Amino acid sequence: MDQYGITDGSYGLHVEADPSLGVAADTFLRTLGEVSPATAPAEPAPMAGDRADPVEAIVALLVGTRNDRFGPRMDEDDHEVIRAHVSHWVGGGQPVHLLIMWGGLKHYVTDEEQGIDLAELFAVRQMSRLARTLGEIYPPGLRILVYLEDFGVWYEDACGYGLPMRSSVERNIETYIGEFAALLRAVSPGSTRALRFHDLIGVSFDAREYECRADRNTELLHAYWRESAARPSAVPGTLDSYRRLEEVGWSGYILPEMRQHYLQRLTRLYPAAPLEEKVDRLLRYFAIVLLYQQSRLFAHMGGPLIKVSMYKPPPGIPGQRISGRIHLRVLSRRVTSQVMPPWTCKGCFRLGRDGEMGVALQSFPLVRESRLRFAKGRLRVTRGEHTASVRADVLLPETIPGGSYLSLRE
Repeated sequence: MDQYGITDGSYGLHVEADPSLGVAADTFLRTLGEVSPATAPAEPAPMAGDRADPVEAIVALLVGTRNDRFGPRMDEDDHEVIRAHVSHWVGGGQPVHLLIMWGGLKHYVTDEEQGIDLAELFAVRQMSRLARTLGEIYPPGLRILVYLEDFGVWYEDACGYGLPMRSSVERNIETYIGEFAALLRAVSPGSTRALRFHDLIGVSFDAREYECRADRNTELLHAYWRESAARPSAVPGTLDSYRRLEEVGWSGYILPEMRQHYLQRLTRLYPAAPLEEKVDRLLRYFAIVLLYQQSRLFAHMGGPLIKVSMYKPPPGIPGQRISGRIHLRVLSRRVTSQVMPPWTCKGCFRLGRDGEMGVALQSFPLVRESRLRFAKGRLRVTRGEHTASVRADVLLPETIPGGSYLSLRE
């Protein structure tokens, strides 16, 4: 492997690539620089009397533009929610707090293919630049809390599906979270903090207790699913099974279009799984959502959290559930129109037939269906004593032989 290096801000990037590709020495790193332009200078904070009032400038920065955001167009109600949250933190002279829910592993791949790649690097750089720019407006800056859904993914993907699956998922969670935490330390140590389930529950955390609570939620959700399917014309709120869910903290109906949306996603993730298994996995997901509400998981953060999502909202979700939510792109719309969370896609370099190098976010189902080939590569990110290793494969065109196929979960 040839190794090349540059410095990006206060951290270094060093790439290891296969010299047989015939790619110029600095092409990989120059490409990373081209797809990650510096955030535009922040607008000066407006004046309130004789001092600067940063709230409106922070709101404008967080709302962003179509180049770096996606999802429903934000209206004045959304702005008001964000404005109220920002005002809380600014009023106390504290960093503005964002919360990002992040997958606990790389979906679709297991074991030797598991780990972070360029998609995670692109996303972390986006967050780092956002924090840096906000700090120019408001010196206390930005605090980004990244909640890595380790317990939720374990319960949805492994619990109840046999010891081999359970062991594999547990290994993959630790691999992914370990690599991702190392990337945060190397790229964005001051503004970003990774959190796991036990960090938020505290010293009282007992995995078996929370598994039993999630099991109870799953049973109630299965009962609601069955009764609503048997009585499709009934108003959901009149069902006995729904009222029992409400008693334990559930709110909102699981509408047909929402069911279809999630089942289609699970079909892509588990193409060989029977419908009953996909329904069970979906309801385990909802059981964890309910468990978070019951546990008041994010209630002790010192104030309201501005929620950031990298998923498109599902159809049928109540408007109040996503009011004020910021939808952040992994890569600028100037680079790609693709919108996928880093933990569900493959971030890679892309070598064109003409030898031009670019980057891509590839859907794993598309990788499987199109039999795409990749040359393996690694990127090393360093900041002082902190180092992170990032997978940086190169998607090959049909005209170049070699490479290998990804081993994806069936």
